[in-house]
Amino acid sequence: MEDLTSRGKVAKSTSELDLYGDLVNSSVGHDAEALSRQLEEQKARNADIGSKYRRVAEDNDRLQGLSSELSKQNTSLQMNISCLFKTAKLEIDRKDREILTLRSRLEALGKVAADLRASNDVASAQMQQMAVQMSSMRRTVPVVHEPDVQPA
Repeated sequence: MEDLTSRGKVAKSTSELDLYGDLVNSSVGHDAEALSRQLEEQKARNADIGSKYRRVAEDNDRLQGLSSELSKQNTSLQMNISCLFKTAKLEIDRKDREILTLRSRLEALGKVAADLRASNDVASAQMQQMAVQMSSMRRTVPVVHEPDVQPA
């Protein structure tokens, strides 16, 4: 095709310059409808995505609140278990000291009991010896009978 402006000729009408006018005009109607449908679909998708986003944001807020609550409970439970552990350890130490004291007392009482048994055995032996001596004395000493004296 010749360039009309380069040869000094002027185009007679705009239709001569508009080579693609028929093509654009015929497809514009179809394109506009397709674009309108696409626009409506995109608006629907955007609304759906916006709705999902709001639900996810609400869930996120709720879960963050729950996480914060659980974190506080966890801290509290850790402090409680720590106090219980320390209390139990102190109680065990106290009971161990008490057991040692009772064992010492039992040991001392055992020694006292052994000493008492030994003393008792010695005293029993001494009493048996005295009994033997007394019975032998009775046999060797004559029995003296005093006459019955009548009161005057």
